[in-house]
Amino acid sequence: MKLKAVVGALLVAQMLSPTNLMADDFCSNPLKVVCEDTKEVRTLREAEIDRLKNEIRQEASAIAKKKIQALGNGGGLFGTVSRFFKKMKIENQEIVAVASKKLSGFEKNIVSPDIVATIKTYLKDEVQESGLSDSRKNEFKSRIDKIVVGNFADYMEEIGASNKLLPQLFSSHCGLDGLVDNAFATKVANKDFVLICPGWMISLNKAESKAEVLKQVMQVLTHELAHHIDARDYADEYAPMTKCISENFGRTLNRTSRDASACLESDQLCVDTYAAAKKEIESNCRQQEEKCVQTKGILCGVRAKLCKVTPSAKSYAQKLSCEKKSGESCRLKVAESHMGEISADTWGAQVMGSYIKNENLTFEEGSELIAANMMKLCGSRDQGVHPSGDLRILEIMRKNPKIIEALGCSQEIEPKYCQL
Repeated sequence: MKLKAVVGALLVAQMLSPTNLMADDFCSNPLKVVCEDTKEVRTLREAEIDRLKNEIRQEASAIAKKKIQALGNGGGLFGTVSRFFKKMKIENQEIVAVASKKLSGFEKNIVSPDIVATIKTYLKDEVQESGLSDSRKNEFKSRIDKIVVGNFADYMEEIGASNKLLPQLFSSHCGLDGLVDNAFATKVANKDFVLICPGWMISLNKAESKAEVLKQVMQVLTHELAHHIDARDYADEYAPMTKCISENFGRTLNRTSRDASACLESDQLCVDTYAAAKKEIESNCRQQEEKCVQTKGILCGVRAKLCKVTPSAKSYAQKLSCEKKSGESCRLKVAESHMGEISADTWGAQVMGSYIKNENLTFEEGSELIAANMMKLCGSRDQGVHPSGDLRILEIMRKNPKIIEALGCSQEIEPKYCQL
């Protein structure tokens, strides 16, 4: 069953309605505007897209199954890897093909070259305005120009079936069937890519015009493009920004996904815990020594010393581990682990602020643009690499100087905004 035009139009209208997105002032209450006021819209949108994706998934799977069976079972490790690569290509092609039939106007290149060029131009302008050296500015801009942005089928053709890495990357970021609403940056054979998942293209098909597509992809595409010039490859250039993040947010960012807690304020807890453990160990070993003497045991003193070895070593190791989770060194390490995402988000905020200003968008239009781009982050948690959605919306987006200027928000004094 095709997506009914009236449903699509209704959802688009709801998505763009100032009543829905602007019930509150973005400057004074960004989380309410981005997350609370869009909740109903997001629920309707996600339900309709999920329904559509399920239909596409089932039909594409049935068609792909016959073609995959014709591949045979492969042979040996190389044959198995080659078959897996071909299998994913077939599945992706059928998803796109079925989507083309089900969605009126669906195009494989919904994110068109001119949209990509526009976003690249804005990003390069931000690089030019940054405090980087001239040589780094030129390097960043040149690298941005060379980034290949496309869909999975484009990548398949460009890198060839001999590559063994991209299918696993695709599965991780786009889902096994490619229908996750996402895009991601990767590097293959010394080339920089931004891959757009089929699921995201299906979602973007709801947009009524190229201008609306541009507005919906601005933050995500800028963010992914910026990953190719982020702090992971250019740690020295981002060092002042990393230090700023450490000072402002090192106490709130989580250390890892497995240990979802922030750095300790100081190592005093580590010192106190170690001292208490050491006192308990000495007390237990002294009691054992006294008992040994009373029962006329042999080598009581030696046994008492050996009694302390293992527990003391274990307690000291726990102290060292604890100290790594506290103080300035921990906060800097936590900032470094988040900098890839924070730097990409910051470039995205810069671009969006410049776009709002250059296009002379009204306050309502600018706020709608931000809400439409950022509402996917609502409720997301800090897992040691990506900051929480709240931090990304409140600190990186709302307090960005270009966003403040473009929307006329009041200037925030503390904490200091961290920029390159």
